[in-house]
Amino acid sequence: MRAEKVVAYLLSNDAGVTTICGQKIWGGMAKQGAEPPLVVFAKGSGAIRRPYLDFTSQVVEAPIDVMCIGRTYQELKELAEAVRVALTNQQGTIAGVTVVDTQYADEGPDEPIPELDQYAQVWSFTVVHVEP
Repeated sequence: MRAEKVVAYLLSNDAGVTTICGQKIWGGMAKQGAEPPLVVFAKGSGAIRRPYLDFTSQVVEAPIDVMCIGRTYQELKELAEAVRVALTNQQGTIAGVTVVDTQYADEGPDEPIPELDQYAQVWSFTVVHVEP
């Protein structure tokens, strides 16, 4: 839950992201009936844990997938770029979590959703943080 707290904080406090989607940022799944633009994030496949310097805590590399959804292709691309900037190369204490780094990992394909007249794209990030 630490990595998710970091992502939620960074996205909901980034002017570039919130200018586009407001506070329509959810962990797990979007609120039913929510209209784009919006962002949904969730933990990806297994985190990697290694002993930290003092061996009393661990450094964790937690994968996080972030889905951006826009009404238009242009809106999707602007939102995705804002999310990338907000979640890349962040360090320090964020939302009470000691963050070593946040790293961009991968960019998924553009996914038109014709039945909803929307566009989506998933971006993957790694949140490297310390846990007791």
